[in-house]
Formats: sequence, structure tokens, C-alpha cells
Amino acid sequence: MMGSAITAAVANSVYNGYTKPRLVDLNISDMAASSTSTTTKDMIKLIYAGGFNQQMVVLAAFAAAQIPAALLLWKKPQLKA
Repeated sequence: MMGSAITAAVANSVYNGYTKPRLVDLNISDMAASSTSTTTKDMIKLIYAGGFNQQMVVLAAFAAAQIPAALLLWKKPQLKA
């Protein structure tokens, strides 16, 4: 439970760290985004897509890190109830 909370926090931090500076560079507020040109909207979509891709890389890395952790916990004679 704690591991998934840490993973979600790291993925969210990576997403925010990727998207916020790039959106600030466009100088667009949230309310003004609906009245922008199509090229600006496409740039905004690319920024959000890039942030999502970064988030998925973090989640894949955490998922891959769980495999060796699970193998290290494996015991040859497993405990039985």
C-alpha cells in the first residue's frame, strides 16, 4: 500500500514538473485556453501527451523494480497455512 502511494506521488511530481514549465512558456491561463488558435491547442495537447508519456515511464520503472524485489522475497520452501 505504501509503495503504490509513493509511486503515485513520484509519477504525479514528474508529470507536474514536465507540464507546468512548458505551459508557462506558452503564457496561457486555464480560462484562455479555450479561445486560443488551433496551433496553440495542438502545442498544449503535445505538452500534456509528453507529460503522460513521462508518467508512464516512471510507472513502468516502478513495475520493473518490483520483479527483483519479489524474487528476493521468494523462499524455496514456501510457508503453508
